[in-house]
Amino acid sequence: MQAKSRGSLITTELSTNVGGVAVAYWVDYGFSFVHNSSQWRCPIALQVFFALSTIGIIAFLPETPRWLLAHDRLEEAVEVLQRLHPDHTLAQVEKERLEIMAAISQERLAQEHLGGRR
Repeated sequence: MQAKSRGSLITTELSTNVGGVAVAYWVDYGFSFVHNSSQWRCPIALQVFFALSTIGIIAFLPETPRWLLAHDRLEEAVEVLQRLHPDHTLAQVEKERLEIMAAISQERLAQEHLGGRR
């Protein structure tokens, strides 16, 4: 993800979360006027629908390049980076791969350093 698009993506995520909470409250409020077992069954069924659809979508998503690189799956990571950035040249993809590898290396060193203190 490019740094210039992070702000708009975070804003979109926050707006979606706030919108979801608002919808949940309105659904709960609406079903508070129902006086049978649907009062609690329908709101839960609605939540289950979204959970199952998320699980279904996740099944088709690739692993992240960072996870692939951390598990020494270089070729797959480069493929995913190329799919994420189709307009980038191979040199730009390689630069991003090296940046990710440097971050992973630094995190591993920090973990080793902290692990030695305990």
